[in-house]
Amino acid sequence: EKLMQGLLAVRGGECWLSAQAQSQRARCPATNALLCINVVVYVLQLLTQGWLLNAGAKVNSMIVRGQYYRLLTPMFLHGGLVHLLCNCLSLNAVGPMVEMLFGTERMVFTYVLAGLGGNLFSFRFSQAMSVGASGAIFGLVGALGVYLLRHRELYGERSDRMLTAIMQTCLLNVCIGLIPGMRIDNWGHLGGAVAGAAVGYLFGPNLIKTGWGGVVDKPLIALPSLR
Repeated sequence: EKLMQGLLAVRGGECWLSAQAQSQRARCPATNALLCINVVVYVLQLLTQGWLLNAGAKVNSMIVRGQYYRLLTPMFLHGGLVHLLCNCLSLNAVGPMVEMLFGTERMVFTYVLAGLGGNLFSFRFSQAMSVGASGAIFGLVGALGVYLLRHRELYGERSDRMLTAIMQTCLLNVCIGLIPGMRIDNWGHLGGAVAGAAVGYLFGPNLIKTGWGGVVDKPLIALPSLR
């Protein structure tokens, strides 16, 4: 059990983010580190003139031959500057919130497993080469969606509004990916979202109200570092 100290305050049946949330950027080292890693790796891609991209991209034929690391490395690679910027902006938008609510360890755990899940879906259902952090980012969105569903009684209408926004964003991304000529790996997005939702359900925060007006986190499965 871990008390969500200073993060949530219960008022009249609704759960509101406390004033400490205003400084969430300074308290999100994992999000900041992942953004830096994406940029540094992209610079290395440029310096190696595409060798790093080819060595780490999701290529089904290479995975079949035993290069299983290609199920993990694509989440740190990008196909171009616009691709990198879009994913960094998305990660910067959702990462701090998930890290603040889940904690750094669970956020990183969710990000990596979601990226792996996205690449597994892409490997199974798509023959195209793919790279990008979007599967992992969709996983954070899926985990956040599970969190909001699980705590609708605590957050009230705010939870419903955020869930609606998440669904609209996901639907928009799927529709864009279906446009002919768009090289978007929807299977990777779907796999990431499903994996992230599963991780969020099993390992994510499960806040239980206490008799004295606080909340205690009782995840279904606690990571070793959180026990």
